[in-house]
Amino acid sequence: LAVASAVWLLLPYANEQLQLLMVIFFCATISGQVISTAESIDNISFGVVAIFGSTAVFFLQSDSIYAISVAAFLVAFGGLMIGVALVLKFAVRSAIKSKMKAEDISAELATALEKAERAYDERTTFIAAASHDLRQPIQAAMLFFQQLLLQPKESVRIRAEQGMRNAFQEANALLDRMLEHLRLESGTMQASLAAVELAPLIKTLVAEH
Repeated sequence: LAVASAVWLLLPYANEQLQLLMVIFFCATISGQVISTAESIDNISFGVVAIFGSTAVFFLQSDSIYAISVAAFLVAFGGLMIGVALVLKFAVRSAIKSKMKAEDISAELATALEKAERAYDERTTFIAAASHDLRQPIQAAMLFFQQLLLQPKESVRIRAEQGMRNAFQEANALLDRMLEHLRLESGTMQASLAAVELAPLIKTLVAEH
């Protein structure tokens, strides 16, 4: 509004060269406003109409030989500035949306990578623990097998044979539990709550140790 008021306060008292210089100043002012505040298209449109419209009307009422040319230039330049503001507004909003979308994708990728790393660590820990547990009954079976080969006593051989069978059964049970864990992890098998007798479990633990 201040610049638009300056059109009627200053232009009537300026000579023709100074008037044209002020027109250049108005164009530079609007150009700077368009570049710096492209998002405020309503304010820009109001400023263009107020400044260039007032200046064009002033020149049309003057006796200058450049009146019609300057007025036409101001109208065309004002329309161009509004168009540039619209393009810049669209470009700024598109850039903001693209940045937000890229940030969302980056966050999703980071979350997915974190989940994958956690799953890998859990799988590695599970395999290490399962390998350790599986090694124990296999080693026990090897010891019983050595007794079976080296001991001449029938009673010792019978106990060694039974111990070897128990060790292989325990190894087979561990493999079954590993497969069940993998099925649960992959979602091909669903877990369900059920009552379990502790006596057989305790008996098995006592027999193993």
